[in-house]
Amino acid sequence: FIWDWMDQGLREDVPAAYHAKKGSGPVGETFFAYGGWHAPDRHHDGNFCMNGLLGADSEPHPGLFAVKNIYSNIKVRAIDVQQGKFLLENNYDFTALDEIVEAEWTVTENGSEIAFGRFDLPQILPGSSASVSLELPKIKKRKDSEYLLTFYFRTKPLYSELVKPGHELAFAQFTMQPFPYRVTSIAEAKKTDWSKVSLRREDQHLILSGQQFEAVFNAYSGHLMTYSHNGVRLLEKGPSVDLWRAYTDNDKVPIESGKYNAIWRDAEKYGEVQDVDYELEDGVFSIRANYSLPTVKAAYCLSHKVYANGRIKVALTLDLGETPQNQCFPHRIGTKLLVPEGFEHLEWYGYGPQATYPDRLLARIGAFSGTVDEQWVNYSRPQENGNKCGVRWFTLKRPDGAGFRVCAIEKPLSTGVRHYSTETMEASDYPFQMERTDSIILNIDHTQLGLGGNDSWGSTALPTYLPNRGEYT
Repeated sequence: FIWDWMDQGLREDVPAAYHAKKGSGPVGETFFAYGGWHAPDRHHDGNFCMNGLLGADSEPHPGLFAVKNIYSNIKVRAIDVQQGKFLLENNYDFTALDEIVEAEWTVTENGSEIAFGRFDLPQILPGSSASVSLELPKIKKRKDSEYLLTFYFRTKPLYSELVKPGHELAFAQFTMQPFPYRVTSIAEAKKTDWSKVSLRREDQHLILSGQQFEAVFNAYSGHLMTYSHNGVRLLEKGPSVDLWRAYTDNDKVPIESGKYNAIWRDAEKYGEVQDVDYELEDGVFSIRANYSLPTVKAAYCLSHKVYANGRIKVALTLDLGETPQNQCFPHRIGTKLLVPEGFEHLEWYGYGPQATYPDRLLARIGAFSGTVDEQWVNYSRPQENGNKCGVRWFTLKRPDGAGFRVCAIEKPLSTGVRHYSTETMEASDYPFQMERTDSIILNIDHTQLGLGGNDSWGSTALPTYLPNRGEYT
């Protein structure tokens, strides 16, 4: 059930005290005020009426694209993907499908289009279906690539005078060959001269140096403190466990009622190091740290393996087996890193281009790009936003091309980038109140809570999209 089509906010000028922030990130000349802004001493419901599919300025929110996918009257079912055989369903009530839409398809290899075609739709009467066979080219598939077949259905002039011909009404996507998640080959790392890798200790610092990189670890915590490659600092702070997200509007009441538990907000801050082990052998540096999380009776292991070519394999294992039922579950299971300013160009291969979450996987898989600030979704009240699910790999780069790539191992990642911390988002009622960091805050996660939305006054995300007891890696 969709409660509001669009946010019900009133446009106001950004207060003079915040003019210095105008033009930075989501802060413009104006903002949209909600309950409590004009008469804070009177009873109000805060931003309760700011939960639309559109913002108050009619800009679409990511949820609108998810709804479009669900509401689509055009459905495609696979009969034989490899042979190009499919069943098309027309769920319109009064119109034959071939009269209002034209169809095309693409085949992509790791997000890049390698084949394209159009096909004539058979007459598909309202409420009926018909099979189609595509004339797909013969593709010599590489073992290290993913191949996807995607349908696009676009409007014909007869569809509506209000809609331009060629507008995308629907898409459907099918896997021809799945993505080959794999561990970086040690054989590839052996191409680099191992003898050039050295390790020295200075106080609490473990300094690992190779031909083209330097990685500094904390010997007592096991954390990667900084990482540089070819003299360029790529990380100001390496991965640390992150178990909380800036609460969403749908999270608020479940947190207050105890269906979610805010104890996870600070669980990592009270973590205790149990042991740290490290070694350098045959040019491969390994360091592993075990932690307990006493406030939630959980534990985790964070490990890094650095190869002679500078590649780093990072693994996080979180054990929730002993966490009491009343402490619920973390709101995210993943890591947080700090990237120096300047690496503002993001490219990713996964769901997009809209933000996606475990219960909003209604976008297509492809290769997308944009700036860090362009990933921000400007909700009326700052909260978790802009996440990407199903990420096979992503890169962050500077204008001169310097940067780094993160690749998923065994299963896809979830990731998000922004210039605003969870703390400043939760402390701010409006975007102009947030404190912006020069560094880029990067989350690389296993998963997050679902967004929920069965209602906005207490229901959690569906059980399928809530973490369970047990172990996550």
